[in-house]
Amino acid sequence: MGSISTQTVLYAVLIIGAIVLVYSTIKDSFKKKDKDSDTLPVRQGGEHNPALTLQLQAYERVVLFVERITPQSLISRVYQPGLTVADIRWD
Repeated sequence: MGSISTQTVLYAVLIIGAIVLVYSTIKDSFKKKDKDSDTLPVRQGGEHNPALTLQLQAYERVVLFVERITPQSLISRVYQPGLTVADIRWD
């Protein structure tokens, strides 16, 4: 049998996760469009909804976190004697 590399498994997991995230986001956006709601994100006095502000800040933090991580840092490393720092970093 052919062996599957850890990089292939990692990419498959990342792709599946991205598909699930996009699917759930699209599904939620269609649900919100279908609802007949009178609530607006901005109040009539011109003030912003505090819950919306916090939600947008949370999304911004998630985006920054995802931009900073690399696939190599997601793979757990096993100690192997004789490896240099450059070998471990996969540069």
